[in-house]
Amino acid sequence: VVRGITGPVAGSFTIQGTADVPGNIVTLEATNLIPPVVWINIQTNAVPAGPFSITVSQGAKAIGFFRLMGQ
Repeated sequence: VVRGITGPVAGSFTIQGTADVPGNIVTLEATNLIPPVVWINIQTNAVPAGPFSITVSQGAKAIGFFRLMGQ
C-alpha cells in the first residue's frame, strides 16, 4: 500500500508505503498518455514486509508519468 509520494526534490521523488509481504516494487514511466501508451520499466526495488521508502529519479525530462506495480 503506497502511503505517500513526496517530491520532486533535486530531480527525484520518494515513495513511502507498507508491504504485507516482501516483494518488488516496479516503477514504470511514460513520456505521454496518448494511446497507445508505452510504459518503460525504469527501476525495480526489493521491499521488505512492513514499511518501505524508495527514491525514484525523474531524469532530465520536464514531463513524465509514472506507474507502480507490485511483484
